[in-house]
Amino acid sequence: MADLIIRKAEEKDVPAIEQIEKQCFAVPWSYESLYKDIVENGLAFYIAAEIDGHVCGYAGIWKVFDEGHITNVAVAPDYRRMHIGRSMLETLIDVTAEAGIERYTLEVRAGNR
Repeated sequence: MADLIIRKAEEKDVPAIEQIEKQCFAVPWSYESLYKDIVENGLAFYIAAEIDGHVCGYAGIWKVFDEGHITNVAVAPDYRRMHIGRSMLETLIDVTAEAGIERYTLEVRAGNR
């Protein structure tokens, strides 16, 4: 496997993130919702996972006081079972802990294996 890069998501990543969203969720967020959250929402922080210049995963969080609500964690099907999700969550928690987040929540659908 090529090197995994985990970095802050940028406006240019929204189309790739939208595609991952469509591949991973039965009711995906719209392009507009993703764009607003990634680019315009000052309380949100998103990271992108990249291999060989290709966005293969993303994760996002909303900061509410000292709590972080993890909004989405998704890895494109072709990149699963490579510990990308774990790496993204570890990075997300490390970075946001430095910003004062002390507790985290993540809602998981009952049918999510």
